[in-house]
Amino acid sequence: MEIKVREMTMNSYTVFASMLLIGYVISTPLSTIDETGGGYQEHEWSPLTTNHNKANIIPNLSVGISSLAAVIDGQVRERQLEISWVSIDGGYLEGDQIILYQYISEVNFCQSAGSAVVEQMVIDAQMANDSWVRLNTGMPHLEAGDLIDERCQHYWAAYVRQNNQIVTCNCLRARPNWMSDMKDKIKDVKLRELYLPGTHDAAAYERYVGLSSENMKTKYAITQDEDLFHQLSFGVRYLDMRIIFSPNASNPDVRFWTHHGSYILRPLVNDTALVREFISRTEEIVIFDIHGGDNLDQELGVRQELQNLLYEEFGEWMAPSNLTWEATLNDFWSTGKRLVVTCNETNILGTPYFWPAIWHQWGNVNTVEDLETYLTGVMERAADGQLETAWSAMAELTPNSIDVTTDRLGGLRNAADLVNRNVTTWFRERWSEWATIVSLDFFLGSNIVDLAIQENQRRYP
Repeated sequence: MEIKVREMTMNSYTVFASMLLIGYVISTPLSTIDETGGGYQEHEWSPLTTNHNKANIIPNLSVGISSLAAVIDGQVRERQLEISWVSIDGGYLEGDQIILYQYISEVNFCQSAGSAVVEQMVIDAQMANDSWVRLNTGMPHLEAGDLIDERCQHYWAAYVRQNNQIVTCNCLRARPNWMSDMKDKIKDVKLRELYLPGTHDAAAYERYVGLSSENMKTKYAITQDEDLFHQLSFGVRYLDMRIIFSPNASNPDVRFWTHHGSYILRPLVNDTALVREFISRTEEIVIFDIHGGDNLDQELGVRQELQNLLYEEFGEWMAPSNLTWEATLNDFWSTGKRLVVTCNETNILGTPYFWPAIWHQWGNVNTVEDLETYLTGVMERAADGQLETAWSAMAELTPNSIDVTTDRLGGLRNAADLVNRNVTTWFRERWSEWATIVSLDFFLGSNIVDLAIQENQRRYP
């Protein structure tokens, strides 16, 4: 299928964006590969006052948050809402619209009466073919402690017929309790057999703040918008962590930090506190996978110091490693030990509370086509029963040194925009049955959390 390019209408931004984000908007078919580039498109919209009738609401529409961010006309544009849909009853009809409403309460959810229209868009044939649009409206940043109840976040969206009938609707919800909500059905399931949403380089989160976020180091280091508490609250249950021993960093009293490559992020204890807060406020089971421990040979005793620190931070919740990956979810729930801390450091393995690291199925590829090829092989091995230990499909692009030097991908935000809608399609239409952990950059640009929950419900009715 031919991928059609739509030029932006923002003349003042076009030249700048051509360098920053490749400068064009790619309307991405969910059923095809698109690695042409991300970008922005303005849409005309106006308030809609007509009430709509609620009809046959099914969860085949999704609301996500774009990974893209840029400065446009001196203003930061980021976190734009993305609406995608599948299997619309009756198919596309001329005059169909996507309408975004202000969320008030569950009473008004999916009922236009009493719900203020925020934005609307008439769907054209190309949009219908793509089954995806990006709106102008952005999702506000969430404050510390938010998202612990399953409410819609600010808005809800609907696919609406010309006769004002709501065909389907949905919103972006927190998913803080999805595992415990299924406890009776999944308690005897092995943790490694559950489908878990994950985040790649989970601690490499940082808010976009404008042009100061456009330096090459930041563009190729930051992989998430949400902090660890919010990642978990939105439904992530696997955190890919990178830790570095760096006693000479900005605070000499702090010896362990989170990082992504050479980019030092924050003291490790800042992030362990966020995980601890989530664990203490829910009954969820979380995997904290230390997949990189750097500079641990710099001084004698550093590994033991790291173990002691993690036990001090997490000890109350750490599951003993002698449970092994054969453990069922009830083995964790019955003891209250609901945090699995894994590590790929051989000198730490064998200690009572550190599990073997999750096996990363990582392609080290920098194109969407190569990522699809690599993950196809991974999922074929999974279907053949060749991946029996705990493993994660690492569903992100990895720029090489030339990519970074030339800024070919426009940064990791743009790379995620190329990938995430395709990953959603692959795991929804082809690989859902064999998925265990799927890890992404800027995960809210995908539908991986809802896909995982739906597949677990299918597997364990």
